[in-house]
Amino acid sequence: MSQSNFHNTIELDIEDLEIEGKQVSKQEHLVLDIYKNNPSEIYSPFDVWNILTNRGYNYPITSIRRSVSDLTNENYLIKTSTKRDGMYGMKNFCWQYKNASTTVRMF
Repeated sequence: MSQSNFHNTIELDIEDLEIEGKQVSKQEHLVLDIYKNNPSEIYSPFDVWNILTNRGYNYPITSIRRSVSDLTNENYLIKTSTKRDGMYGMKNFCWQYKNASTTVRMF
């Protein structure tokens, strides 16, 4: 996993950027662990958000989506063709751990 995928769009100084980078790294590890520990399961970003929220974490859904996207770009996750209802009444794609022995049909 890359060192930090924090996108510095708010022009943080070096010290604050380092702090945010560590937070993003921790979040990405937590997201990856959900997929890795359940390799035959598929999860939407909202599923992951619900799991982490139930564990006491308070990450915005946009950050979870970014983590899923970054982990996909880093070849840890694969996007499946399966969609589930999300919080806002929209269907959301689901992802799966890439090294899963049983994979859901992709695009």
